[in-house]
Formats: sequence, C-alpha cells, structure tokens
Amino acid sequence: MPGITRDGAVRVLWLLVIAGFIQIFYYYPQLPDVVATHYNFKGEPDAWGSKSTMVILYGGLLIFISVIFLIIDKVLKHISPEFINIPNKEYWLAPERREQTLETFSAFMLWIGNITLLFMLALFQYLFTLQSQNDALNNGYFWGGLLTYLLLMSWILIKFYLTFRRASSKQSIY
Repeated sequence: MPGITRDGAVRVLWLLVIAGFIQIFYYYPQLPDVVATHYNFKGEPDAWGSKSTMVILYGGLLIFISVIFLIIDKVLKHISPEFINIPNKEYWLAPERREQTLETFSAFMLWIGNITLLFMLALFQYLFTLQSQNDALNNGYFWGGLLTYLLLMSWILIKFYLTFRRASSKQSIY
C-alpha cells in the first residue's frame, strides 16, 4: 500500500486492539446487567445474556483476530511458495524479490485484519450504545456498516491484485 509498511500496519492493529479494550472499560459500567445478545430481522432483541459474557466475547474476539493476523505475519516468510497465491508468483517470489514481496503481502494481510477489527469496533460501539439506551436495533446501521466493511475489503483486494498483476523489474511493489 502506498506509503504504508508492514510495521505501520502492525502499529495500526495494536491501536485498534487498544481502542477496543478502551471501549470495554468505558462501557462496561454503563451496561445493564442483562443485555440483548441477539436481534430478529425487525431489530427487536430476542435473546439475552449477561454483560460480562458480552464483553468477554468481544475482548476474546479482539485478541483472537489480532493474534491470527500477527501469526500469519510471522509465519508468512517461512511458508513454501507453493502455498502463497499471488499473481505472477514466479516473478514476485524470485530470490531477489522474495523478502520485499513477502513484506508487502504481509502488509496486505495485516490490513485485512485491521479492516476486520475496525468493523468490530464500529459494530460493538453501536451495540454498547444501543444496550446503554435500551433501544431497538436499527438494521440500517448494521447493513451500512457491513456494506462499508465489504467495500473496504473489496478495495484492499483490488489493490492487492493491482500490486502484483504485472511482472516488471521497474514496477514498485509499493
């Protein structure tokens, strides 16, 4: 990604995880003891659980997703080229380009994780606010957030493809 390195993507990932835990610590005291855990298509709650379960689930998801993408980042450089699927693989994984290619590939993977974490932060921000106000779910917010997530994922995948589409010795990976 232009101007954004793997290290920058890792920093953003940690900032998003920290932001998620700040959300938890900020909203936990404000939540009712029993919170809605599921909503029907009309946006009405139809299942309930404890606020502790909600924040433990959210915190666990934050940790799980970030750890998965950090593991991918660390393991990627040790993976056999046959398991890496990029356009023009032979060119990009040639010994003289392999390190920079894997750094770029890793940055893309981390950005996929970052976009996913950002979607989770937005979703739980909405859910925490909703629970605090004891309101019905506005499906428009959810679908708008999901659409934004899917558009960002599409953008990153298009960017990924365009980055690796041509095999040119003059083409910059970034």
